[in-house]
Amino acid sequence: MGRESVAGFGGLRGDSGFIVTLFLHDKSEEVFDGTTFAKTNADPVLTRGAVVLDLSGSLISMPSATTLLPRLPDAARVWVHPAAASLPDETQKAVRNRLERFVDEWTSHQQNVQGGVSILYDRFVLLAGARTDGNDPSGCAIDDATRAVDAVAEDLGIEWVPSLHVLYRTQEGEVAAVPRSTFQERAEAGTITTMTTVFDPSVTTLGAVRDGEFEQPAGQSWHANAFSLPEPA
Repeated sequence: MGRESVAGFGGLRGDSGFIVTLFLHDKSEEVFDGTTFAKTNADPVLTRGAVVLDLSGSLISMPSATTLLPRLPDAARVWVHPAAASLPDETQKAVRNRLERFVDEWTSHQQNVQGGVSILYDRFVLLAGARTDGNDPSGCAIDDATRAVDAVAEDLGIEWVPSLHVLYRTQEGEVAAVPRSTFQERAEAGTITTMTTVFDPSVTTLGAVRDGEFEQPAGQSWHANAFSLPEPA
């Protein structure tokens, strides 16, 4: 029984073409040597291989292991719930508090579930859990988690993105959710390409999130098979 919680993360593409992903408590951006990085006064929480800079632009570390919900194993199950609009800070705080209380009492067939809560990009409510005996949470435990998330959403007036919508990052850097037909239309218009960042809320393990499968270029995800995507101009 227990929990881990972080405020969210941001993935930033530098001019050099590689992706730097930072999990942050306090988000800000600054250009350093031609590449955009996120910086924070708080302790950063990072994905594998992310670059960490302090406020002066000095390199702090390049970790080989993730510290996103560090007490949970890669095999921990995750459920990602995308909100239809950005969640205000107070709403995020309420969501985390409510779900953390749920996690503190979460069990599966009389086995404690070690859980964690995170809100990513102000839009994605992530709940993760692994039984302390190493097995996956039971169906009843998953149902309990679903009811907990739905109850929080109902009480706080949060609407979720419809299941068949596609989530991606616009050219302005905003998270957008559109029907599949609209996504294809925008691809044909050239505003979405193989390099457009897409999100996959169907990821099932924490390890997949840590390894970048939740957020990646469309050309490297299932979107490349589902849609006709142009190369960037």
